[in-house]
Amino acid sequence: MSIGDVSFVVGPLGAMVVAPLAIIALVVRQPRRAAWLGAPLMAVLVVSWVGFWYVWGKAFDYADANKPVPTAVDSTSNAFAGICALACVALVVTALTTLRSVRRVDGLPRLSA
Repeated sequence: MSIGDVSFVVGPLGAMVVAPLAIIALVVRQPRRAAWLGAPLMAVLVVSWVGFWYVWGKAFDYADANKPVPTAVDSTSNAFAGICALACVALVVTALTTLRSVRRVDGLPRLSA
């Protein structure tokens, strides 16, 4: 598997599953700072996800017309996939660290040591 394949699986494909779960983990019964950390990451994730699929559609149009895909379109697609992958990983890390460090006020034990 190449770097491009990994960034595609982690980014645009993984974002459809991971992003909603991470946002739920950051918002439900968490302190306000968790939402403030997750909101910008989610915005980057959504913009890069939409951008990737838009550029992918342009590349598909070239391929469908039996024309070579321009290098600029391919490079832009790879950049969007990479940004989406980084935002997805950062969102998951933020959600996990927030979940581990939050002290519950309802009597449940603290999750981190």
